[in-house]
Amino acid sequence: MRISSYCLASSAAFTGAALYVSLVDHPTRLQLDTAAALKQWKKSYSWSMPLQAGLALSSGILAFVNIVEAKEHVWTLGSALMLANWPLTLIFILPLQKRLMAVNEASADEKTRAGLERWGHLHGMCAALGLMATGVFLAGRLVIKR
Repeated sequence: MRISSYCLASSAAFTGAALYVSLVDHPTRLQLDTAAALKQWKKSYSWSMPLQAGLALSSGILAFVNIVEAKEHVWTLGSALMLANWPLTLIFILPLQKRLMAVNEASADEKTRAGLERWGHLHGMCAALGLMATGVFLAGRLVIKR
């Protein structure tokens, strides 16, 4: 299997997971009271974050390797889009995640709820980046048939 196939597969896996969290898991969580939503978010985030980070990184790196080895420059855009999840996470999501993790469920308030809502919007941006990258990778596979 070509590197581009692995890249597309890891990108699609990242995107599927991110879309599920953004469209199903997090909106459902926000239907709970704030304390319960925070408790569930903490557990879910600690399980899903390493998986999503690894998939985003592997997809971006595989795309870069494909650019270098196969001279298929269509992958540059997809790699940039997928790897953009890292600075987005490190600059915006990680500080918010640390603040939310520090909140005791018993003291969760409207500020906590606003933080959870903001996290959902930021995570939606990750899903959008993944969806765009996956589209670029799919187009690259369809256009370059080797």
